Parts: sequence; structure tokens; C-alpha cells
Amino acid sequence: MSQKTQAQPLNNPEVVFNLWAYSDEYGNIMRLAGKAYVLDGSDEAKLKTLRLLAASDFLSAAWVGVPKSIGVNRPGGQMRGVANTSLLSNPISHSALFNSLLETL
Repeated sequence: MSQKTQAQPLNNPEVVFNLWAYSDEYGNIMRLAGKAYVLDGSDEAKLKTLRLLAASDFLSAAWVGVPKSIGVNRPGGQMRGVANTSLLSNPISHSALFNSLLETL
């Protein structure tokens, strides 16, 4: 016999994301992925939940390309739709890299 699902009231819900940037061995990012959730609780609790979910999330997350507005310079010219992993260490560049994905999610 199945039991009815009970709604759990949320005191302070927040939309949070697990995001991934796939890089090759040369530090080139060409694919991004993410999943959105509505979680409640402290920032530490939300981060703990996201880390637990990340172990399997990436298996079912749809991958998208890096926006064409981003590129890297190479000796033969600029490669569009490619980012360098150095962007990940700069929080200011996160919006340029992930913004279109976040809007989709």
C-alpha cells in the first residue's frame, strides 16, 4: 500500500544550481551543464545537499556549448565558443560563461 506524500513547508526557499564546466587536458572549456533546485535551510546545508546531488547530477544534466560570445586567442586566430579554465577562478566572468544556461534552467 502506498502512502500519501506530505507537503513540507519551506521557510526560506531559494533557487540554487549545480553547475559544471567540462574542460579538456589543455584547459579549454567547450561544454557546460547545470541543474536547478529549490532548497531551504542555511547556506551550509544547501551546499551540502548540492554536493551530494552532484555525484549523480552530471549523469543526467544536459550539456550545452559555451556561448559564441566567448572565445580564446590562438596563433591561428580566435576560437569562438571556447573558454579557458582561468575564467572559473574569476567570479565576475561566471555570469558571461553561465548566464544563458542559467536562463534556460
